[in-house]
Amino acid sequence: MDNRPTIDSSQMYYARVVHLVAISSCVIALAAPLVIMLFPHNNILNPALALKAIFGGKRPAEVWAAAGTPFIQGGFWKLFLNSFFAADGLAFLGIILGCGATLVSMLFALWQFAKKREIFFACAAGFTAALIALAMSGIANMAG
Repeated sequence: MDNRPTIDSSQMYYARVVHLVAISSCVIALAAPLVIMLFPHNNILNPALALKAIFGGKRPAEVWAAAGTPFIQGGFWKLFLNSFFAADGLAFLGIILGCGATLVSMLFALWQFAKKREIFFACAAGFTAALIALAMSGIANMAG
């Protein structure tokens, strides 16, 4: 006799999406430092100067200035698209995949909850997905 509880399909979709995207972003995150070390002059920021400014307690805009690169207005996406083929671009891609995994999986969970007419959980998944989308859109200025 099998006494294991059944796992809801929305949770299974969420887990599958998060698992596959997280593994992909981890592989990219492992490769990115190697690419950055192989091509040190093809970086957006000088990592040594950026870390010195961060540990010195500087604000985000001051970190960019200390590392020799002015902050690009237009947010993270403009910076990512401008530096896609730089060594840092691969690191950005890993960050985007890792953080975006929750957005995609929340949309799958929202779909499953809506299909089963579980309104409260569908609204919670939709609200969480909306918060993630707003954060990823660049509406919040991280330059300080």
